[in-house]
Amino acid sequence: MEGRLSIVVVKEGRAARPSPLIRLILRLVLLASLLLGLALAFFRLQGIKPVTDKTRALNKRFGNPAMMRLAGRRYFFAGVIRHTGRRSGREYATPIWAVPSADGFVVSLPFGEGADWLKNLLAAGRATIETRGETREVSEPVVVDRKDARPLLPRRARLLFGLAGSSAT
Repeated sequence: MEGRLSIVVVKEGRAARPSPLIRLILRLVLLASLLLGLALAFFRLQGIKPVTDKTRALNKRFGNPAMMRLAGRRYFFAGVIRHTGRRSGREYATPIWAVPSADGFVVSLPFGEGADWLKNLLAAGRATIETRGETREVSEPVVVDRKDARPLLPRRARLLFGLAGSSAT
């Protein structure tokens, strides 16, 4: 065998594909990464007033009606705040993210202090919050900075409020 040249012949073909489960997992990871990136960009852009105003208008028209179908239910993250219009006197319902605290609720303000529901709440001084299948009356709302609201939140919610870059009421 000495002095002989060995050659291996390999047929040309396609590379082995990962299993369907692996492909599904990779797609889900890619999709989750993309959604997280978009969410972070969305919440970070909220500090720019023209972007905030346009986003708030879009959310009011399309997002809120969709969220209202599930908001306030026992196993859904969003709650509903029922408030009275400051000029019209009409009753309104708006989906919110309300986290229970020792003194009431901490509510995220991703669109800032210009949200109509917040203006109505501050003018009336009271509202009703439905969250996790329970309804509670709330009064004496106070808008606080994010750093002041953090200690009132459970550990899991602190991360989400931080990502949202939002103040709280």
